[in-house]
Amino acid sequence: MKNIRVGDIMTHDPITTSPEANLLDCAKQMVKKNIGSLVLTDGKKITGLITQEDILWALVKKSAKDLDKIKAKDISTKKVYTIAPETSIEDAMKKMQTTKFERLPVVSNGDFVGLLTMKDIINFKIIN
Repeated sequence: MKNIRVGDIMTHDPITTSPEANLLDCAKQMVKKNIGSLVLTDGKKITGLITQEDILWALVKKSAKDLDKIKAKDISTKKVYTIAPETSIEDAMKKMQTTKFERLPVVSNGDFVGLLTMKDIINFKIIN
């Protein structure tokens, strides 16, 4: 695992959305693509991360009728921990453990280039 890098197993074309997208559209996109999160981007810059759990929280705290009125940026995780593509998977797992984040956007030279998820790591371990 020490020789395997984040860039080797990350999701290279993760699904992104605008911070201005409403939660109903975000939820539909997650269901359609069978994914658990969306990275909020402005160009190649990350502005936040929204998960299924975030949308569920909004459903409980607000109303299902309001999902088309609430913007993704209003409930997204603002403090997003990122990782570089040359980082070892071992170090990535340590970072996930210490930050309690199962998803780490991958950033190279300040640009968002991919997403590393716990699922990516598990799938890699199963195959190898």
